[in-house]
Amino acid sequence: MSMDINNEIKNELQGSGFLEEVKETRLPNSTVITGAALEKYESTYASLNPETISRQADRVLKRLLELEHEIYNEREQRVYREALVVFLQEKYDTGQTSLHSFNSSEPEADQFTEYPHLQELFAELEEIYETTDDFKEAFQKILPLLYPAMDAISVSAQQSRRKRAGDSLRSHIENLLGKAGYTIDSVHSAGNGYLYQLHRHETDQEGSVYLSYLTTLRDRFRQSLSNGSIEDEDVPRFIMTGAGNSIFTSSRKSGVTDQKVSEITDEGFTLVVFETVKQNQHPDKKNVISYTEFFAERLPTLVSPE
Repeated sequence: MSMDINNEIKNELQGSGFLEEVKETRLPNSTVITGAALEKYESTYASLNPETISRQADRVLKRLLELEHEIYNEREQRVYREALVVFLQEKYDTGQTSLHSFNSSEPEADQFTEYPHLQELFAELEEIYETTDDFKEAFQKILPLLYPAMDAISVSAQQSRRKRAGDSLRSHIENLLGKAGYTIDSVHSAGNGYLYQLHRHETDQEGSVYLSYLTTLRDRFRQSLSNGSIEDEDVPRFIMTGAGNSIFTSSRKSGVTDQKVSEITDEGFTLVVFETVKQNQHPDKKNVISYTEFFAERLPTLVSPE
């Protein structure tokens, strides 16, 4: 099998190809997975309540992220393991030949319109299976042919893991808002974040808050400094980040530099980080707070009487 064909097979599997199609139909969305993590947390430890969140938000969020990561990876790996089986059952030899093939006498004109190179690979595997009686001889031919597809699946699995963690941060924070005694009356996309209207059960008060979500403070963090079309400039603005959490980055450095903190502060934002980053790097900066500080101190002051 030529390198060109190998690359075509990888292209049909990766990106927006077949693997993405399989994941869309077989993997739950972020809301479902983070909900499962919350359920597992409470069944393993204890039900979360406002008091627990106000005292241990950092610890709780860290564990929720770990549980969600474990749950998703287990389900995702199951999907990856079964991907080629799904292709065999649902895509291969389904009669989806191109229309022009019926009007052409050329043998090579008979091509599948969907994932043609994968279709050709499976056709070759089928021919080997049907024409080879010896098990070892058959698989000596089959396994090398399968390698490009298996390699593409392995690479895709590695690339998707960290990406997935970032997508779930917002869902976890929203779940914790509920456990902390708040109802999200409304949420609207604004700029690179979201404008929330919150109602606090304990005091029967409500207020607005703008939250933007980042896994790390890399180069693109400045995009989150845009608050979109918020009419009320007095709305408190926060950047919720996973900086310093190993789920989001393999680096031990949080990326929360003094320069970035200054830029964030100058734009009127407060940066929310995990407690270790706050204590070890920015203990004296008022606009860098931990998740526990956010839920215990800042959030209760954001609501006002109706």
